[in-house]
Amino acid sequence: MSTPEKKPMSVKGIIARMFLSSVVLVALDFILVKPSWLAHFIATSFCFCFGTLILFFYGFHPKSNFIGRKTKLARQSERTQRNAQRVIRGLVIGFACYFFYFVTVPILNDWTHFIQQGRPYVVEFKGRVNNNDILFGAFFIDQTLHITKEGEGSSQAYFAMFFPRVARYNNSYWFLVAPKSGLVLDWQSVDELENAPIWK
Repeated sequence: MSTPEKKPMSVKGIIARMFLSSVVLVALDFILVKPSWLAHFIATSFCFCFGTLILFFYGFHPKSNFIGRKTKLARQSERTQRNAQRVIRGLVIGFACYFFYFVTVPILNDWTHFIQQGRPYVVEFKGRVNNNDILFGAFFIDQTLHITKEGEGSSQAYFAMFFPRVARYNNSYWFLVAPKSGLVLDWQSVDELENAPIWK
């Protein structure tokens, strides 16, 4: 008896496996890597770079299907579906390029300088949180912090991921940040510290 041939894994199946693998790697990073700010640096950088890889993979893979079976487009003619697939594929690839240039490249620049200079490369400063945009209340996944540095009038946006605590509105903190990408690696409340914290 001949053994049945295994069906090739779908694009969505491959992406799902890649996602699960990334979750495991991020969890191991927080368990094994010390100090915690370095673990955040590695985990956040990995997630953004991995997200870019998935977008390019999904956009360029010839078997990627961008039209769901139950959508209105699925009931259109084959020509309309082909044109819609091309447009959506172009949008996905365009977004992947945008994400790569404005998010991934600054992170890679941070790592290039960090490998060369070590801990002195990442900067620490005192600032006040003017706003904290949390996606669907999932503060432990992502917080977009609008911070006004001490002595400056305007605020800048920074990104904090995988923190079990919230940076409160109108509170002042000491922040540790990767300067090119704006990734927040750690923060400490000014009210709890008389002097600037010492991050090793």
